[in-house]
Amino acid sequence: MKQKKIALFDIDKTVYDGYVLFFMTEYQVKKRTISENDFNNIYRDFKLYKKGLVDYETTVANLLIHWARGLKGISGNTVLKQTRCFLKGKGNRFFPFLKPVIKLLKRTHEIYFVTGEPEFIGRTVSDLYRATGFITSKLGVRNGIFTGEVKTFLAKREEKQKAIKQLLKAYDVNGSFAFGDSEGDIEILNSVENAICINPTAGLKKTAKERGWVIAKPEEVEKILKQKVEELI
Repeated sequence: MKQKKIALFDIDKTVYDGYVLFFMTEYQVKKRTISENDFNNIYRDFKLYKKGLVDYETTVANLLIHWARGLKGISGNTVLKQTRCFLKGKGNRFFPFLKPVIKLLKRTHEIYFVTGEPEFIGRTVSDLYRATGFITSKLGVRNGIFTGEVKTFLAKREEKQKAIKQLLKAYDVNGSFAFGDSEGDIEILNSVENAICINPTAGLKKTAKERGWVIAKPEEVEKILKQKVEELI
């Protein structure tokens, strides 16, 4: 029996048009799950990043810290239900290629979403697309209630690499895929045979050209995958 292969997907700006965090926190303000002040703190972190005053990885960590504080005292089940409702409804900004690409890959691969977003995001996306699993940052939870702290960060490249190291040992690297959009995904992309960079940032684009990785627009991904997967069958 052939060993199954693996495909790793980042979420934000890779399979989702934007950052889930910002759309989700806006929704949570409307639902009074977090306060307007909590949202302003989160948005302030992002503005500092856009101005070039804080690097990407530090920004992701700061966003998680402020989101965790905003959710302190809220039920984990409540947030999970809200996330599912949002991403199935007005928050559904997933690129059209995702569904057919996952269907195509499932013939030969197991699918994992790898993201710096919190667990309730990764779990929901994984469930919606019937993926094998997910690797995410984790917010502190005690007795089903958010504690206001971040338990595990998945912001830095090294953190992502460490998180998937054991997972990759269980799969055949030959024919493996990874999909990302930014420098934060470089370690994951470098761990597989087929690296697909979707609308890459300037930093990732430079690395992709140096290493011969595929650079694609969202509308090109399905065609590229069909060609590559057929070669594996």
